[in-house]
Amino acid sequence: MAPAGYPEPESLISIYPILFKAFHGDPNDDIRRFNESVNLSADIAALPAGRHAIVGADFNLQRSSDPSYIQMVGEPYNTGVLRDPINRGGDWNNNIVYRNIHTQDSNNSSGMDDRFDQVLLSPSLVDAQGMDYISDYPRPWDLRFFEDSNHSYRAWGNDGSSFNGFLNIATNAMVGPVIAQAIVDMALDGGHIPVFLDLAMPGRLGIDQPVIDLGNVPFTDAHAFTVDIRNAGDTSLWGETGINPVSTTSPRAPPSRPRPAPSKPTQASPPTPTPSPSTPPPGPAAASSPSPCSSPATTPPAPTHSCRSASPSPAAPPPTWRPPSASSPSSMWPRTSTATTRAMLPPTSPNPSARSRSST
Repeated sequence: MAPAGYPEPESLISIYPILFKAFHGDPNDDIRRFNESVNLSADIAALPAGRHAIVGADFNLQRSSDPSYIQMVGEPYNTGVLRDPINRGGDWNNNIVYRNIHTQDSNNSSGMDDRFDQVLLSPSLVDAQGMDYISDYPRPWDLRFFEDSNHSYRAWGNDGSSFNGFLNIATNAMVGPVIAQAIVDMALDGGHIPVFLDLAMPGRLGIDQPVIDLGNVPFTDAHAFTVDIRNAGDTSLWGETGINPVSTTSPRAPPSRPRPAPSKPTQASPPTPTPSPSTPPPGPAAASSPSPCSSPATTPPAPTHSCRSASPSPAAPPPTWRPPSASSPSSMWPRTSTATTRAMLPPTSPNPSARSRSST
């Protein structure tokens, strides 16, 4: 699937709703679960490059040291084909330390004492780029609380007060009694409660002038321009603050120029050089991104150049003119020539802040 408004291949998500073999005590149950984890891991590893994956499953696993879990999440922890987004491996079964992330059993005598139900993510969803899990990953979940502000992951309805018992309904501090009762009713005999997390959606660059004609600019002149941009993400789908801010960087900036930190600008303009007695005059006009140039119609077709050539320093001899040809660099043209420059917008650089919900 792909989120609405994001048709690019990089936005595709492969979603795996899975139920691993239940029960414990019989070696065949462990073998079945291990085979299922091998098949799942192989399928995810074979996905096209850049494809996101979300696994929402009842894994029926009691600890992260189980070979089936290691097959998916890896050893050391969180180095496999999938990531535990809350980074909380351990011996979950009947362990009060993990009471705030237990998901089963909400309405049977066995009580809330297992983390069977989990959402696991591909590494591409925890790399702080583009579409991403909203969190301070890889910071581990703070097990003292049922809501950790550094994570959007939730075991929905578990307020930590139900360890080894029925899900607390009357005084449920996470969802209140009405929703808590609905969760228990939904769980039926299985007793599993929902798990969800939030994803950040990339911002989308919007502009009213996709091409800007600078006209004829002499090589000896410097020219600055301003482009008004906006975040064109669909707030009706993702909420007013549900789309990442957009920012721009120059793909052809000199290596010594620091890349600006992600922000939400309303305008973007390249720096204008300020001449000084010790600084040679600026070269030809340069846009903040690659700019195809052409010579006036009265001259033969001009070779491609970067529109970034600078005037020689005062100590250098003046350039020698020769007729333009396919092998003639643009810096050897007469300094009185002009060029028509078109500036194209640079790409966006996402900074997660939006939300899309994934649940199991």
